[in-house]
Amino acid sequence: ELDVKELVLMAHELFLPLAEEKSIDFKVLLPAGSLKIQGDKLRLQRVVSNLLDNAIKYTPVNGQIEISAGNDDNSVWIVAKDSGCGIPKSEQMRVFERFYRCDSSRTQPGNGLGLSLVQAIAKAHGGTVAIESTCGKGSSFTLKIPKA
Repeated sequence: ELDVKELVLMAHELFLPLAEEKSIDFKVLLPAGSLKIQGDKLRLQRVVSNLLDNAIKYTPVNGQIEISAGNDDNSVWIVAKDSGCGIPKSEQMRVFERFYRCDSSRTQPGNGLGLSLVQAIAKAHGGTVAIESTCGKGSSFTLKIPKA
């Protein structure tokens, strides 16, 4: 058992200095109370780290990033939202393929494994990961893990 709020707070603390280097406004939004799930803490930390690493990488100087968490009747969710370059609609589902990199990301370091790993870990926990993105406005990734 782990508390998703603690996971999000630790990730925010870890990535805040990187965001500050780019003058990115990096917010964390969490509800009162705990958000408990059954899960592999190290793998879920990897998921959040991959999402935040991408957000920082693709958000320009003076941009915004927000990480939030919450729950509904069936699941606990984490959302990583940025004001970065965005992903074209035609490429949004392909970003979860191993080694796939959007044309706009080819100038950035990386090997195209981060989001495929995020999806694999989500599935291993019985969950999902979804993307919403608009070119020039940013992206939002939502991880949902079923409640135990």
